[in-house]
Amino acid sequence: MKISKSISLMFLALFLFGFYANAQEFSKEDKKNWKKQAKEYKNNPEALKAMTERVQILETDLSKITTEARQLRQTVNSLEIEKSQKDSRIAGLENQVRDLTEQLTAARTELLQRESRPAREVVTERGSTVIAIPDMSGIVFRVQLGAFKKRQVNGALTTDPNLLVEDENGLQRVTIGHFREFEKAKELRDHIVAMGVKGAWVVPYKNGERISLKEAMKG
Repeated sequence: MKISKSISLMFLALFLFGFYANAQEFSKEDKKNWKKQAKEYKNNPEALKAMTERVQILETDLSKITTEARQLRQTVNSLEIEKSQKDSRIAGLENQVRDLTEQLTAARTELLQRESRPAREVVTERGSTVIAIPDMSGIVFRVQLGAFKKRQVNGALTTDPNLLVEDENGLQRVTIGHFREFEKAKELRDHIVAMGVKGAWVVPYKNGERISLKEAMKG
């Protein structure tokens, strides 16, 4: 009993200390009410103990809430970092999509350009056939099989765009192939010569016009 009374007096002393420390902030009415409560706690140590225990419980709850708040902040920070990483990944994927879209657009443009190349119509016994004329812009190398005056190739037989028949002053030149590199054309020429067409040679063109090999090699 003496121990309990001592504890009560100690808490009461602490209570009064807090009261007087903040007395200058209290109004007269507040001071009157607090003095009354202090008197009640002095006469009722059980109530003071109950209040003290309540304060301890509240402090424990506050500590738990503070810990939970800290953990939630850490979780939020982790989520923000994860979101930032995902945003960066999305931005990278969007750049890839944009690059692929540009490549697709360029490919479609090139396809349309190829499809819109000049064409010629060849009439055969089975009807007419439209053949795209090979792109002769820039430097192009072809292999000439020969130049013929008496025996000429029927135009109706030239249904392959790689086979080109040029008529000039009654002379018909027959060329095949379409290369941007001289070595590729030369390789085909060598193969044709090995097959028995001894007069085959490489013929260079520039924008559809024949030029000398020397001029073509200069670019």
